[in-house]
Amino acid sequence: MTTEKISENEDIEECIIEQVEQDIKKAENIVTGCCEQVFDEEKVENERIKGIDFEDENKKQQEVCEAKKKTTNLIAKIMKLSGCNKEIAEKSIKESKNNTNNAIDIAKRHYRETLPTIFHYKNGLEVKYGGKESFYDFKTDLGKRLVEMIGRGEFDRKLLGMTADFVDVIYVDLKKEKKLQFKTYDNRPMNQRKDNSDIKLIKQYENVLPNTLQFDELYDTQFKLCYKKSTAICKLASDTKLRRVYNHLREFFKKDVLLVVNGEEVGELQTGEEINKKFVVLYVKQ
Repeated sequence: MTTEKISENEDIEECIIEQVEQDIKKAENIVTGCCEQVFDEEKVENERIKGIDFEDENKKQQEVCEAKKKTTNLIAKIMKLSGCNKEIAEKSIKESKNNTNNAIDIAKRHYRETLPTIFHYKNGLEVKYGGKESFYDFKTDLGKRLVEMIGRGEFDRKLLGMTADFVDVIYVDLKKEKKLQFKTYDNRPMNQRKDNSDIKLIKQYENVLPNTLQFDELYDTQFKLCYKKSTAICKLASDTKLRRVYNHLREFFKKDVLLVVNGEEVGELQTGEEINKKFVVLYVKQ
């Protein structure tokens, strides 16, 4: 009887052990499955992050492409409106700090600086180009021929050092004024007692205008100011009174001045808008 009970107990223990082992295996399988699931989720998350990084990189590349395209379009616009080349357009963009309107103005200025300028005086033509100045008197055969060419919209390209069939030229009409010519002097002492008219002539040119006069930091109008030998581009706001220009020129020449457009006096109370893009002649009262 005792032996049978022991056998039964052993069978029960074996069953319990077997059940426990099965439970352990199930538990291990569950844990393993959880680990695999966690691993898969991490993998998915990593792939998602990689996808985001790829999208960010794609977005950056698109932004760079858009910026390049925008710059290219801006360069083309500046070249078209100013007539300048690509190099000057790029330089103007940098100087303007990517301000389109300012870049166009700067490009126009740079481009105009590279162009030949022909001043048509009463007594001849003065040509400025490449840092050189030449005057062709109408009393000479060459001067007569050149003024006839100007009348036809032509000019002698050899005098400009050019070979192109067409070239932009700045033409300034000063036919109402006479060009005064300087004489060449030697190093001999000047006779102080002698009444030398050439000294008076030189004094008339002691005060020459700078290339540019800017009266307002933010300007939207400009005009060309001509005084005898020199020409300046004046820039100011459209609502600025011309009194500011008058005061500056009075201080500059230490004399009273007068601005004239097409033979009519320009008043100090007029605004920059009224003489925008006009040719203004400056008279300095003696």
